[in-house]
Amino acid sequence: MHDLKNIFNIIHKMIFLFFKNIIAYIALVCVIIMWSLSYVGIKDTLNYFHPESIGFLRFFFASLFIFPWYFFLIPKKYVLQQYDIFLLLITGSIGIGMYTILINLGEKTVDPTITSFIISLIPIFVSIITFFFLNEKINTMGWIGIFISLVGITMIFIQSKSINYGVIYLCFSALCGAFYTIMQKPLLKKLSPLEITSWCIWFATIAMSFSAPIAIKEIYYAPKTELISIILLGIGPGALAYTLWSFCLNHLQRRVVANSLYFVPFLSIIFEWIFLKKIPSWKNLLGGIIILFGVIVIFYKNKNK
Repeated sequence: MHDLKNIFNIIHKMIFLFFKNIIAYIALVCVIIMWSLSYVGIKDTLNYFHPESIGFLRFFFASLFIFPWYFFLIPKKYVLQQYDIFLLLITGSIGIGMYTILINLGEKTVDPTITSFIISLIPIFVSIITFFFLNEKINTMGWIGIFISLVGITMIFIQSKSINYGVIYLCFSALCGAFYTIMQKPLLKKLSPLEITSWCIWFATIAMSFSAPIAIKEIYYAPKTELISIILLGIGPGALAYTLWSFCLNHLQRRVVANSLYFVPFLSIIFEWIFLKKIPSWKNLLGGIIILFGVIVIFYKNKNK
């Protein structure tokens, strides 16, 4: 009888883990779709809102949405010290606030798909920053990956007859994204991923609140559908995607989760064609694919290190 009970418990745990993994994979697919759609959504809302306004409104609604998640899903909350508040403040302000505004500025002159390829430079910047400031080594394959990605970004940059400042904004945005990635390591020693996400979103919203007066004025003149788009950008790719991302990292292999990001640019091509009826030029697409190839080289360099 005792043996039957043990067998039943084992089967029960296996079934539970199976469905838990299925839910995690579904969540991961939802995250990739939402982040792919976000680049198209930003491009569309730029017709009626300033880049700074989009950033503030988007994360204002994200802040409201993530508030109950924080209080109900984290029973034992870490009591923040002054140093922790400082780290979260700069991580949220730069890694989410400045990152978001720079993407919005970049998309004024750059297609959504190409934007997603340029933002894929984040692992490249992580490697460069940690090499110069944290004394982490980069082997030969790592430098080859960096060089390949630089070739790709150069191809995109020289397509215009004049300087395309959008590409520059997006490169700095990827740099801010790299800063956010690096800052996770010291923060995760004390806080859970959801706690970090919540506080960073709140501090990012505060940092972008300087554009609140302009954003409020623009709400009155913009079509209601555009405001709904911004709300969805905040709730979906903002709060919900970041929260589900934390869930996926806790229940799936990190390598699997990281690899899934390679699908974002290619899904962006499909969504840009469906919703904006546009496809980037083949030269820009080639440059983006070269960037992604360089990032993949960097990724496998780190995995095999």
